[in-house]
Amino acid sequence: VDTPTAIRRPHDVRNGMSVPPRIDLSAVLQILSCPSWALAQLVNQPLKFENFERYVPQGSTLGERGQFLVDIMEGRVHAEWVKKLRDQWPGKLIVKGIMHPIDAEKYMACGADGLVVSNHGGRQFDAAPATADVVAEIRQAVGPSYPLIVDGGVRTGLDIARFLALGADFVLIGRAFAWGIAAAGRRGAAHVTGVLGKELQIAMTQMGCDKIDSLSDFLTCDESP
Repeated sequence: VDTPTAIRRPHDVRNGMSVPPRIDLSAVLQILSCPSWALAQLVNQPLKFENFERYVPQGSTLGERGQFLVDIMEGRVHAEWVKKLRDQWPGKLIVKGIMHPIDAEKYMACGADGLVVSNHGGRQFDAAPATADVVAEIRQAVGPSYPLIVDGGVRTGLDIARFLALGADFVLIGRAFAWGIAAAGRRGAAHVTGVLGKELQIAMTQMGCDKIDSLSDFLTCDESP
């Protein structure tokens, strides 16, 4: 499809936003230190979350939209809730926060179209395992063809290769792009994309792997007692 240049995604990279941060004194000070950025935010239309825009009152602030999402999420997302949502929602349904094979099988049975293996950056529960330690077992539980997305701690192209080798179909990256955007805006994001792609290519070359689909063949495990 010939997509108009104005709306074409550079490098075909999809993007999204996490839950809006809660504004505190530190955030206010950071905003005041960047007056031109703050002015641009006031002049331009505020960010919208189209998937639940219809459920929040018209004219809600970004903070109010974020609080709405927090109220919906906290303590309410469980298998029965997802099953009811699946029965009412005809579109694609992805469940994020899976960290155990039993949960993966449970939400798969509820009708989820895919799962995101995620510990939410480790910021919710410090004792949570790393996603790299659980994704292979989850892949085994859901089978080879079920869509599996992974995030958490991805900083380099080699990290991407590791997750793909462990069974991920897609890797989410947040902080690396946040750093790039903070440093140089759109050019910074493009630079990060180029660096990650080159690092992935170098890692695969050094392994002798010529296809993404073959990365799992190069996975090694420590079988020592």
